[in-house]
Amino acid sequence: KNLDLAKSFTLAIEQVKGLFQETVSLANDKGLGKIQHRREVMKRIDVLFASDSSKQIYTGNDRRVEFQYAMHVASQSGRRATGIYMDDGAVSYIGHKSMNSFAHRFLDPFLKKLVYGTWWKNALTIGSSAWISKAYLAFPEYAHPLLQEKKRLALNTDLFSSDQFKQLSKSLLDDRKVDLSCFDAIKVLITLPH
Repeated sequence: KNLDLAKSFTLAIEQVKGLFQETVSLANDKGLGKIQHRREVMKRIDVLFASDSSKQIYTGNDRRVEFQYAMHVASQSGRRATGIYMDDGAVSYIGHKSMNSFAHRFLDPFLKKLVYGTWWKNALTIGSSAWISKAYLAFPEYAHPLLQEKKRLALNTDLFSSDQFKQLSKSLLDDRKVDLSCFDAIKVLITLPH
């Protein structure tokens, strides 16, 4: 959604050797309108996910059209595609703020199916759509009830102290010109969801 953030993450990922074999950015860096950009992204997804091999597609938000379309393309003609949710924070535990509203439960899914097609699967809260079969969570035992219906696995927190993760974090901080010495005096850092 956010071009500056997408560029920042793409640059940081490219600077960490061996993190991924290949990365593809779907950010709108051509100044296209929303509809034109979405059509271009869907064409790129067609190319990326239409092969006959089985796919595991990870997401932090299964409500995103790009993820859902990738799952649809990857699972066409009997191919196997597995949707995997990666913990995206507080919503994994307390649910989406408007999950009980009429618009969120009925109007939005109806419009999305009308615009995109029957492949759209509504997620009342992030990680709960029918595309998702398992979820990696920081606290699997405290997952929202809709996520408890999925196979839940604990995140491997050892990865957060790996050299690659540290390099990725440093790259993101450098991109934002954050002075790392300001962290020396911090004993506890608490992040709150928006």
